[in-house]
Amino acid sequence: NNNNNNNNRHNVRPDIITYTNAMKACARGKVPTRALALLEAVKKKKNLKLDAYVYTTVIDACGKSKMWRKALDLLDEMKESEIIPNAYTYSAAMAACGN
Repeated sequence: NNNNNNNNRHNVRPDIITYTNAMKACARGKVPTRALALLEAVKKKKNLKLDAYVYTTVIDACGKSKMWRKALDLLDEMKESEIIPNAYTYSAAMAACGN
């Protein structure tokens, strides 16, 4: 794709904020599988650090698409990775269970 070539030529690389915003778009569009794929892409990148915001966004994406079990799995994964959930994370997880 020509767009990718332009980005690579100028050494523009997505950062964690770029990925999080893309995941937010997936949540709004109810495309949780894409948000999950982006999460996996971030995990593979050594230079990007996962945080509560990333996980909260993907938990929200899953919740909005009635994937509450996956949302809770992500909450567990987060804790196992020693990433501390915040109030928004718990709120998104609770909302997922209500959907």
